[in-house]
Amino acid sequence: MDNFIVVLKKYSDFESSSSRKEYWMFVLFNIVFSSLAAIISPKISMFYSLFIFIPALAVTVRRLHDVGKSGWMLLIIFIPLIGPIWLLYLLLQKGDSLNEFFANDNSYAQTEKQQEQRSEEKKSCCSNEEEEVKKDSEPLQQEEKIQEQVKPNSFEDVDSKDDEMIEYKLDDGTIKKIKKIHAAILPKSHPARIAFDEINSN
Repeated sequence: MDNFIVVLKKYSDFESSSSRKEYWMFVLFNIVFSSLAAIISPKISMFYSLFIFIPALAVTVRRLHDVGKSGWMLLIIFIPLIGPIWLLYLLLQKGDSLNEFFANDNSYAQTEKQQEQRSEEKKSCCSNEEEEVKKDSEPLQQEEKIQEQVKPNSFEDVDSKDDEMIEYKLDDGTIKKIKKIHAAILPKSHPARIAFDEINSN
């Protein structure tokens, strides 16, 4: 039944191909529905024939494409005796495996989409990791710049007096000392500058 519905949905598709299973399952259900319509009423049978004509024509053309023939080969049915037999022979042929692969639920297109999505996910993951690395390296770079601006000897001087030094606490809990004059020139967001401003405000 699914193949019958698929054929109805693809009524305007005369370009792609249809597998042997899809075509003959459609033919089977078409025979059943045609017989039921003929039993119910001749008018219903006529309306059903008009309704199913275009989808049946389209799926036949796609079946010919699947066996490597042009859709115009359908015209051989008008050749007496030989034409219908030849057409039936073509419709019974096993199609190209690649065409059948394309015809079954667009599995090839779905596979391509899945591969593209995976590649995009990998790219996004890599970009997120790079951003995280950059964010983690920013505090270190800032600390290095501050250490370049301030001489190494300016930090934690044992010989200096306690009133010339201030203590400040880093984010990791480490406590350090720095001279007040050096803390005053640091950026306001630096822990040493914050400690310096608190002392001065008091």
